[in-house]
Amino acid sequence: MKYYYITENFPDNSENFGSSKLGVSASNIGLSFDRNVFRKTFWEYPKNIRLDAYASDGTRILKFLNYVQEAMYILLMIPKIKTVFEQFSMPVHKWHQAEAGYNLKYIHNMKRFHNIEFDININEKRDYWVLQLLDKSREELAFEEMDFNIVDFRNRKSILRSFDTKISTFEEFNDIGREIYLATKKNEIIEDIDSPKYTYHKSYDILWAGTKVVFNDKVKTALEATNIITPENGLQFVEFTDYEIEMLGEEFKIV
Repeated sequence: MKYYYITENFPDNSENFGSSKLGVSASNIGLSFDRNVFRKTFWEYPKNIRLDAYASDGTRILKFLNYVQEAMYILLMIPKIKTVFEQFSMPVHKWHQAEAGYNLKYIHNMKRFHNIEFDININEKRDYWVLQLLDKSREELAFEEMDFNIVDFRNRKSILRSFDTKISTFEEFNDIGREIYLATKKNEIIEDIDSPKYTYHKSYDILWAGTKVVFNDKVKTALEATNIITPENGLQFVEFTDYEIEMLGEEFKIV
């Protein structure tokens, strides 16, 4: 089954503070970047997330979903996209409300230092939702059904040799990967262990896939019906090709 993700594809990539850019940082939500903690806990805070939008031409601002770069396991989206995502199955996750408004300091500085004024309503605010997926995708893999290779750590599609030892659990996978990495980390080519096909016990329509939140054809079809993910809006679907994804559809619980 094919899986996809969404990317921005605005014509002017130099527009760093472009009209769909929304910033959320650790200071906004009290997020710790300690990976060991982050893997196992959700954010807890009493108020909605506050998002800052940077003014541009005012035509697309506060409108579209955007991947947030500072915290890899979250996806920021408008309510209409959330309505689609909620219809489909996902691993353990949580929704957080967010409110987006213009970065008034940025607007003030642009006027003060560059005599630039934006044709926008600076008091406008928009509602967003933040989807947080815990990084547990590998714990739910059916390791006994998978084949593994030794790969280049910096270029995971570069297969160095096959790995014939059978792996049965996430703990074994982690231990073997750590040993291989530590044994080669001072070499010209650092090695790691990986598989060309990730096989899951359960069946998910949406999941975290290492570097992206990805979804299957059913979700893609539902998103297409919104007419939001279009080239005209600077958004497009891209097929996920880092590795194959297979779902067994079994009942499975992480111990």
